[in-house]
Amino acid sequence: MSQGEFQLWEKLFSPPAAAESCRTFPMRLLRRGGHPFLLVPNSSRLAAKGLDLYAPQTTLARCVTGTLRFLLRLGWVGGLEKTELHISEEDSFVAYLNQEARTTQAQFALLLGNPNVRGQRCIFLLFDAHGDAAAVIKAGVGTEAQALVAHEEAFLKNAPIEIPGVPHLRSVFGSERVRALALDFFGGAAASKNDSGSAGKLLSAWIDPNRVVALAELPVWNRLLISAGEQLPKRVRELGAAKFCSTLFHGDFAPWNVRVNHGSWTLVDWERGELAGPPLWDLVHFVIQPAILVNKARPQSIVHRLSELFRTPVFVQYAARAKVQGLEWLLVQAYLEYCVYVIRQTEGLNGIRALAQSQALAEMTH
Repeated sequence: MSQGEFQLWEKLFSPPAAAESCRTFPMRLLRRGGHPFLLVPNSSRLAAKGLDLYAPQTTLARCVTGTLRFLLRLGWVGGLEKTELHISEEDSFVAYLNQEARTTQAQFALLLGNPNVRGQRCIFLLFDAHGDAAAVIKAGVGTEAQALVAHEEAFLKNAPIEIPGVPHLRSVFGSERVRALALDFFGGAAASKNDSGSAGKLLSAWIDPNRVVALAELPVWNRLLISAGEQLPKRVRELGAAKFCSTLFHGDFAPWNVRVNHGSWTLVDWERGELAGPPLWDLVHFVIQPAILVNKARPQSIVHRLSELFRTPVFVQYAARAKVQGLEWLLVQAYLEYCVYVIRQTEGLNGIRALAQSQALAEMTH
């Protein structure tokens, strides 16, 4: 293993000085595409629980993860790569992890965020003294990563407590090196990419029917105008004058960011969250992102899927509540432009561009 591979993880913890006590964490490493992806404890029981940090989407990934979890529960760890973390016990971030795990020596699994994005973050699953999942910690080092954690922190602090699907912010941590926040651990599986009905019901509850705003008043719209400039299609630009009911906005409402437990949905990863955002964008994101990233679907197929969605009773009620009837396809086009010019997603961008420029979508927006 090269020195550079664990550069981000090393930055999370201060290196132990000669005079300090040092704790060694024996870990097992899983890779994806050859790159470090998930660190799990050397204990097979905890390693199996650590897999809960990962939400596989393809059939193959689910089969591989399920088989690995089964083997780990039988006590097998021999095929996983060994590694160690050497961490100072006087590190303030370590003290924070212990505090949230309610133990003096917290063990954890560690999911490394997408290495291709700017502001890469890490996700910890902490285990208490009994080996039960105690909390989830999101942590970032560097200016961009800390800014994303700070945005999520601010959103969760200000989100109305009665809104379903929004997790409770347990605590926050900040130092010159690390910014982090803690959430309760939510068990359950990721949402099915085909369950747009449940997604629509949850998103309907996020709409504020008493607050009508022009799209141009929203921060996300202004970011789109600034980023796209004259490249934004005229019809989309004119959409800024349209008025809708304001809604809570997640910004990455994809199945892998949903935890479903006994039918209750909880959303994670709120670093793009807005208290006032555009209606419909989260819902079409739920459909379009897995279609492109998982199914590699063609634009015509995605447009057909959206057409079917827009005819469902759940969506008809959603559109009426949000006051977006008749503007659905222009909002889809605006969402795609936002993905291209503002988010600039590192995976699936070509698919998003192809959909935005497709004849199938053009026929719907004219």
